[in-house]
Amino acid sequence: MKIAKPFIKWAGGKSQLLSEIRRKYPSKIERYCEPFVGGGAVLFDVLSNYQPKEVLINDINAELINTYRQIKENCEPLISLLSDLQSQYKSLSEEERKALYFAKRDRYNSLKINGNEAENLEKAALFIFINKTCFNGLYRVNSKGLFNVPWNYAKNPLICDEENLRACSVVLQNVQMTTGDYSQCKDFINKDTFIYIDPPYRPLNQTSAFTSYSENDFSDTQQIELGKFIEFIANKGVQFAVSNSDPKNTNENDNFFDDLYSKFLIERVFASRAINSNGSKRGKISELLITNVSKASEFELTAEDLFQLPEYQEIFSEQIGDPNIDKYAKTKVVKDLAKSKNYKPGYFYHAIGGTGESGVGEGLYLGKDSKALFNFYNGEGEFGSGVITYYGFPNFIDLSRMDDFDSFENEAIKEFGKDSKKSYFQKLALAKGYDGIRYYDICATGEEFVLYNTDKVKQISKKAKKQSLEWW
Repeated sequence: MKIAKPFIKWAGGKSQLLSEIRRKYPSKIERYCEPFVGGGAVLFDVLSNYQPKEVLINDINAELINTYRQIKENCEPLISLLSDLQSQYKSLSEEERKALYFAKRDRYNSLKINGNEAENLEKAALFIFINKTCFNGLYRVNSKGLFNVPWNYAKNPLICDEENLRACSVVLQNVQMTTGDYSQCKDFINKDTFIYIDPPYRPLNQTSAFTSYSENDFSDTQQIELGKFIEFIANKGVQFAVSNSDPKNTNENDNFFDDLYSKFLIERVFASRAINSNGSKRGKISELLITNVSKASEFELTAEDLFQLPEYQEIFSEQIGDPNIDKYAKTKVVKDLAKSKNYKPGYFYHAIGGTGESGVGEGLYLGKDSKALFNFYNGEGEFGSGVITYYGFPNFIDLSRMDDFDSFENEAIKEFGKDSKKSYFQKLALAKGYDGIRYYDICATGEEFVLYNTDKVKQISKKAKKQSLEWW
């Protein structure tokens, strides 16, 4: 079945940052909440990969939540309306398309004002239609709450993505939906809940504050109130992750969020933003990822643990062979399991030679020392017989999911061309502002890291003190 993905484009959507946000997921998510659901990139990722038993999504934008609800409850009728709109739109000339867009925009605003629940299905179809055909997929309303984004000149927009809408409907069946302020989620949230919070971003400057996604603004005062809310749920033992803008993009002395969230871990991750109407002002900027999740539990696996996972067995069989019928694959399993008996907490093991060999250093973590794991992922620590120190806090892009890895590789080859040494990985990683890649190496039984930006990040060991620095 197709994996559900966001059905609309949304300002500040998190699709491109999923690999970073996934690092903050707990090992199990049985209860999940998103108070500012927006386009739902994180929501659909969690629903597709964790199948939580209880889920609550909320947004102050009532029309957005109505669209989620119609996809959940009336998917086929919605597809029928969108299919008709798509056929009609594609049959028209450019001028006729423009006229149709403004007519449908006016109809949408009329339905929005009237608030007749009997027309919610049509309103949801128009919500998706104008999102697919308006300028840059932007949702913006004026002070009266009327949608006012101009038309887009795209030649062939996909207005009705039937397959994805059906996939979204399937995973949304167990999801509760509410409209209003984020604070109303308080009663749902308990210590067993993982909550992802993606509020309206604090503007980096006055000109970036030109849009409004609902009739309500989100001022610094409200950012502070949200900070208090987050501290409140953290004190209840709730695990959370929060996204927001990084003021230091425009003012290195602006410590607004560094001060507000000083009790928690603050990471700066890079994203390309394309909402600005001026193409020259679009590009890669840092954003904040704030969390109290101090470890990535899914990486704390011994080889024995790993070989018990059905998804690992499937990947192993595809890439190495089925150990039940393949002699090499069976030998590989036996040697990996035998090797794991020598693993010690706090050490990071990786393959350095033939099957069965291992070393201490960068790479595969198979210990169960959560403090050591946290230190390793966050840049500092002393492990093994030597000292490994990171300077500059290396920023690895997480490609540990096969679909992320394949997508990144295809983009790199398209951009830089294919070569035997796979230098295209390095070129794209550096071009995107990362210091290296983090991927899933089936032959090494887990996570591996490749560091490219050696000018920024230096590794020092006892051996390196006597000789020139050795990177791998």
